[in-house]
Amino acid sequence: MPALTVVNPAPVSEEPATAVENLSFAPARILVADDHAANRRLLVEYLSPYGFEWIEAEDGAQALAHARHYRPALILMDIAMPVLDGLEATRRLKADATTAGIPVIAVTASVTSEQEAEAQAICAAYLQKPVSQPTLIAALQRFLPHVQTAQTVLDPSPETLNPLPNHADLRLPAALYEQLRALRPPFASINELEAFGRVLAQEGERREDSTLRELGQLLLRLVEAFDMAGLRQQIEALQAAAQPGE
Repeated sequence: MPALTVVNPAPVSEEPATAVENLSFAPARILVADDHAANRRLLVEYLSPYGFEWIEAEDGAQALAHARHYRPALILMDIAMPVLDGLEATRRLKADATTAGIPVIAVTASVTSEQEAEAQAICAAYLQKPVSQPTLIAALQRFLPHVQTAQTVLDPSPETLNPLPNHADLRLPAALYEQLRALRPPFASINELEAFGRVLAQEGERREDSTLRELGQLLLRLVEAFDMAGLRQQIEALQAAAQPGE
């Protein structure tokens, strides 16, 4: 078997989303810190084909406690979290000799330019949400021992769903239309897309409008499948087609 290698853990920006390489990682424990359960599930889904062990934290204080107790090989750290934000948790990790050597990858969205600059300065890598599996795995290769394999590790993306029809005269209530226009990638989290899909489906039920109901249900299926590319495609198509109504 080829010798395991560790790439120099220099700070990096987001990697381009390329095809998932054929990789086998050495056993490793990863801490996933994010206050949204759906975001943690997405990252865990990305990690699961590689045999990693993972621990989850719901806020920065819990992430700090888990890091000190479990000593993970790497931490995926959201920045905007309650109790203790990701930046402060990372500062404390770096100030503690027992955890200072753990690579912290910031995985975040909706931060100020100052927060982004600090995250890039104190974290080993900085990834912008929504993160694809290839982007995440490319970042992990920089810090975790791995070898090339002959077998293909499949991206757990679902089968492609039917595209959104091009409704030339789709009318949305004013409030719902403004909510749609406010959705811009990179989305803050998959939760806001789930909330919009649910409201769209409920509005379709209330108005007995099968088109709205089916569009909402389509978005919810994409959310359930963690298909961020599909969600972006459908949201953009919906924004191009929709018109404000009463």
